[in-house]
Amino acid sequence: MGEKNFFEVINSKTSFWLGFISGIVLLCAIGFFVMLGLYAKQGDLGTAQAKTNVNAAANVNTNVNTNPPAAQVAANPPTVKPDDHSIGPKDAPITFIEFSDIQCPYCRQFHPVVSQVLKDYPNQVRLVYKHFPLDSLHPNARPAAEASECVADQLGDAKFFAFLDVLYNNQTSLTRDLYINEAVKLGANKAKITKCIDDRQFKDVVEADYQDGLAAGVQGTPNSFINDKSIPGALPYASVKAVIDSLLKS
Repeated sequence: MGEKNFFEVINSKTSFWLGFISGIVLLCAIGFFVMLGLYAKQGDLGTAQAKTNVNAAANVNTNVNTNPPAAQVAANPPTVKPDDHSIGPKDAPITFIEFSDIQCPYCRQFHPVVSQVLKDYPNQVRLVYKHFPLDSLHPNARPAAEASECVADQLGDAKFFAFLDVLYNNQTSLTRDLYINEAVKLGANKAKITKCIDDRQFKDVVEADYQDGLAAGVQGTPNSFINDKSIPGALPYASVKAVIDSLLKS
């Protein structure tokens, strides 16, 4: 007779326990991989939730989301002051008042929309720009706004708006040197613009705009008023155009 194999040598009791232990080991292995898969899935969900929370936090006090509310009649629309900065005919049928924060990324997103409106409605729309710096979120917004007022004082509204274009295009590098250098490029006197910025000569003007916004119900940026319609958020051009066209037809 040949030699017996391992399973023929061991008795039935030993065989039972070996099988039982092997089964437990197999179940443990399967359970381990199942739990590993669930943990990985939960990790992905947690990451997605964290991203959602970060995005939501970014929108707090900015009044902007991917589906901003439609234009509504403003309860207390702001008024235009004689020294407000504007582009377009003063007797235009549409007055577009924009409250903006120079460091706000959504304001930068909305800036080309406003520029397109001015191109498409040169005789029908007057843009009035007002500062609404969100200091707790954007510490460079107020200094940038004050610098823009220094430019307006020396060079007028046209260069004020040109300066705003530069600031929005350099939103991630807003510094004193940038304000001075870009103002000089536009034609400002370097010594005067430097003193104006350092002395914060127009801090009261910026604060007055901010208070105008609060009185009008502005809570974040951008927030615009098209005649008596309030449009919070960075609306796409088509939505803004629809509001303007409806007012022109009324």
